[in-house]
Amino acid sequence: MKKLLISALCLGAMGAGCGTAGNDPVAVLGDPMITPTLLLPFSNSIASATQSLYTSGHDNFEWTFFANQTVSVGAPAEGLVVEADSSVAGASYIVIYHNARVSTRLSKLAAISVRPGDRVVAGQVIGSSTTTLQFYVVQEKSSVCPYTFITPEARLYINQRLLSGSVPCT
Repeated sequence: MKKLLISALCLGAMGAGCGTAGNDPVAVLGDPMITPTLLLPFSNSIASATQSLYTSGHDNFEWTFFANQTVSVGAPAEGLVVEADSSVAGASYIVIYHNARVSTRLSKLAAISVRPGDRVVAGQVIGSSTTTLQFYVVQEKSSVCPYTFITPEARLYINQRLLSGSVPCT
């Protein structure tokens, strides 16, 4: 099903970012048995992000930024953009497949600068946020704890900003 979806997206985007002619888009994304290590979806030098909130009911991390500040949002790892929806202001989202097993979703974006079929590299700016950013990880069709996938630097950033009483998943 995923292979069909990605193939359809690549054809719809006229092959943009889907590898060289004849390459299977799923194969282009890399080995599905390797678990990707994810970056924070924004620079960890941003001190103005408020405390990180992890909600087990939603399996995501959420950050709130200071008002009137635009934060560049980057791809957490190399992958293929399979969804990019900016039809609802302030509720835009992007879904990136990193391999056939793992994808990420970045929600509540103010602007999006990629489209389905685009290949992205880790850290590449894919949009921006002005108030709140939500970060989800999906593994084999189930939402899972993002904390287990992120770099040690990202864990430190999150640990220093956890809301009182909120414990990151493990």
